[in-house]
Amino acid sequence: MLKTCELLYAKERRWFLNQCWIYGNEMDDDAEDDQEFCAAAMILAKALVEKESSSSELSDPDKPTPLPYVELHKARQIMTRADFIQRLDRINIFTIDTDAMVRADSVIMQKVFHDICTKEGFDEHLEATLERLDELEGLGRTSEVTFKDLNGGGGYQATIDKDASGRKAPT
Repeated sequence: MLKTCELLYAKERRWFLNQCWIYGNEMDDDAEDDQEFCAAAMILAKALVEKESSSSELSDPDKPTPLPYVELHKARQIMTRADFIQRLDRINIFTIDTDAMVRADSVIMQKVFHDICTKEGFDEHLEATLERLDELEGLGRTSEVTFKDLNGGGGYQATIDKDASGRKAPT
């Protein structure tokens, strides 16, 4: 029976990592959309692991171990993307129950979350992924203006009326 449990755990771990692994700061810009989804899943998994660690209910050996959960609206806030949670529910990573609570899809999946999120270096890897996503997002919003053919030492004068947030720029 123990061997079967180990096989189930290994299968769930592979499934989760194949669906949601994060690439760190080496990610190519073509992976940005996929990595936003994966990072959101990892952030929520980490939040459930942290909730598990702080729950007094989980430390009573005489009670069945409940899975940690967060309310659906809080899960969306933690992930910073409301549109990902239903997709993660459909692929059986997380479950949204009838009371709008979000938890790992199974006890085995919660164990996978715990083992991955508490592994040495995970926090740094997640942070590197989030920083790279911010960098890629910033590059997508950056505009570049190139002036060519400035003959005879001519030039242009540029004036910026508004800053990046749309407010009038100081003069």
